[in-house]
Amino acid sequence: MFTDLYTDETDQNNETGQNNETGQNNETNQNNETGQNNKTSQNNETGQNNKTSQNNETGQNNETGQNNETGQNDETGQNDETGQNDETGQKKTTEKKNSWGRFFSGVLVAFIISFILGLLGANFVYLIRVVDLDILFPVDPSKRPYTNTNKKTGATLPPMFLNINKNVETMNTNLQSGGSCGTPIDFKSNKLFHNKYFSGLFDYGFPYNMENSETITGFFLSWYSNKVKYSNIWLRKLVQSIIGVFGSVCDLEPNSMAYELVPFILGPLVMSVILGVISVFWWVITLISMFVNENQGWKGILLSVVGLLFGWSWAIPIGLSFVQIIGMMFTMILLPPLLNGKDIMKIIGNSFNSFYILIWLLTMITIAAFTHLNIVTAVVMTIVFIVSLISGTRSMS
Repeated sequence: MFTDLYTDETDQNNETGQNNETGQNNETNQNNETGQNNKTSQNNETGQNNKTSQNNETGQNNETGQNNETGQNDETGQNDETGQNDETGQKKTTEKKNSWGRFFSGVLVAFIISFILGLLGANFVYLIRVVDLDILFPVDPSKRPYTNTNKKTGATLPPMFLNINKNVETMNTNLQSGGSCGTPIDFKSNKLFHNKYFSGLFDYGFPYNMENSETITGFFLSWYSNKVKYSNIWLRKLVQSIIGVFGSVCDLEPNSMAYELVPFILGPLVMSVILGVISVFWWVITLISMFVNENQGWKGILLSVVGLLFGWSWAIPIGLSFVQIIGMMFTMILLPPLLNGKDIMKIIGNSFNSFYILIWLLTMITIAAFTHLNIVTAVVMTIVFIVSLISGTRSMS
C-alpha cells in the first residue's frame, strides 16, 4: 500500500514537475515568442520607420530634384528671354529695307484717288456753270419732261432740243444767262443730242406719258405717274438749291479763279451727301409726297392709304429710290465728261484746282514712302515734294 501511495505521489510529483516544467517551458516559449514578436514588431516598426524616413528622404530628394529642375527651367527661361532680347536687339538694329513693289502700288492708288477727287470736283463746278440747269434737273411740272401739253391752251409744247432737231449748232450763239464760277457752258450743242434715244432721256416719256384718268386702268397709271413725278421734282429742287448755294460763292468775285476752288474742293463731299440722302431717307420724302401732291382727289388718297396696308405704297418709294440713285449718279458723274469733256479738263487745269490735287497726290505718295521705304529714302522724297510745292505756290502768285 505504501508502495502504491508512494508511487502515486511520485507520479503526481513527476506530473506536477513536468507540468511545472512544461509551464515554465511554455512560459519561456511564450516569453520567447513574445520577445520575438516584440523584436519582430520593433524590427517592423524600425523597418517601417526606416522606410518612412527613406521615403521622406526620397520625397525630399525628389522635391529637391524638382526644385533643381525648376531652377534649371527658370535659368533656361531666363536664357530664352535673354535670347529673345538679343533677337529683338538685332531686329531693332537691322535697317528697314525698301519695298518698291508695295510703294508703287501705293503710288497707283494715290493717282486713282486724286483722279476721282479731281473729276468729282470738276463735275460739280461744271453743274454750277451750265446755262440751263432745268434740262438736267427739271423742276416745273408744267414743262417737259413731265408733260407735253400746255395746261392753259392745250397746245403741244415745243421740243426740248429745238435747235438740235434742226441740226443748228448753238455753241457760240445767244447763251442764256446763268451759270457761275467762270464761263457759262451750253451742253445742248453736243452732238449726242442728235441721237433720239439719248435726247429721249431728258424729254417727255415714261412714266409721265401714262397719265390718263378716263379709264380704270388709266386711273391707276395716273396715280403711279403722279407719285414718281413729284418725288423727282422734290429731289431735283433740292439738288438745284445746293448747286445754287455754292454758285453764290463764285458770284462774290466772278472774275477770280480762286473762288472756284471752294466748290471744287467740296464737290465730292456734296455729291456723296446727296447720294446718301437718296439712298437712306428719300423714300420717306416720297411717301410724304404721295399724299401732299395727290391730284385725283379722295380716290387717289384712298388708294394710297390702302397701299399702306397691302404694301404697294411702301414698295413704290423704296424701289423708286434705287432708280433715283442710278439716275443721279449718271447725271452728276458720267454725264458732264460725256457732254463737255474739254471743259472738265479746263476746270481741273485751273491753277488753284490743280495745285489742290497736287497736294493730295504728293501727300499720299509721301505716306506710301514712309510706310514701304526706309527713312532716308522717304525723307529725301518728302524734301523734293516740299520744294516742288513751294515752287508751285510761287508760280501761282
